[in-house]
Amino acid sequence: MNKPMDIVELFESINGEGDEIGRRTVFLRVFGCSAECPGCDTSYAKGNREKADIKEMQAQEVITWAKQRKINHITITGGEPYEQRHIEEWIDFFLRAGFTLTIETNGINRPRGVQDRVHVVVSPKPWMLTDKNRDAYYYWNLMGATFKFAGAPADVDRIRKWYKIFRLNKAYIMPWIDPNKADYKSMKQAYLDLLKEVHTKFNQGEDIRVVPQWHKYMWGNERGI
Repeated sequence: MNKPMDIVELFESINGEGDEIGRRTVFLRVFGCSAECPGCDTSYAKGNREKADIKEMQAQEVITWAKQRKINHITITGGEPYEQRHIEEWIDFFLRAGFTLTIETNGINRPRGVQDRVHVVVSPKPWMLTDKNRDAYYYWNLMGATFKFAGAPADVDRIRKWYKIFRLNKAYIMPWIDPNKADYKSMKQAYLDLLKEVHTKFNQGEDIRVVPQWHKYMWGNERGI
């Protein structure tokens, strides 16, 4: 398959959040995202293509790299995977090669190229929870995606509204941390503040969990971890 994609990072690590926490994983970070998220912690994966540190790669190169490290799980993140021209072909190629897959998306784009064996994590930021994006999130939920919200205590009311609109069966909330303030003390306080607000605003029986990003606790906001 000769269908390259622009990649800004390829590294192995331990997944630090959500359903895949603790799993040894190959992370594939694609370049390109049209969402203008304030405080983006991967700003190097979007913007001016001519100024970015990009490597054009083939899917087979990623497979060879992963097999050399004896890792059978790949997480495609970004940037935004579903803005990539060849994402469907790459998904199919990895699955046929015997890998399990996680795709992390902001969910603004409707599903395409997703199969039952793909674990999709939809991670909308609070400012994305608008009527404009409602249909896209509705379809992602129908397909069984895991929702992973990120926000501060002030965002909990809005997150709960959309949690109920989508009738989610399972979701997580993570504290949003300013990339410039991602020290241990700040992360701990942000987690505790968010946990308190969630327990106050969500009703008993609503399956919502507050989860930290363990990889940031371990390594900070460094790239390639």
